[in-house]
Amino acid sequence: MQKNYYPGASIIIAKNDSVIFEEYYGNYTPETEVYIASAGKWVAAATIAAVVDQTALRWNDPVEKWIPEFKTS
Repeated sequence: MQKNYYPGASIIIAKNDSVIFEEYYGNYTPETEVYIASAGKWVAAATIAAVVDQTALRWNDPVEKWIPEFKTS
């Protein structure tokens, strides 16, 4: 924000399905749409990490173990 690249920012922190902190800065509001472009990769990684922590999915599992239609050979 200091370099005027974005007109604002927002932070939302959730724990156990409840928002525990929510703050908006500059021109951002709860209705502001922000395009994350390729920044979505970290969201996918964080989601997969949560699934690994809570299920039988493991980091080294081949994709076809969980999606049989996906064949590597």
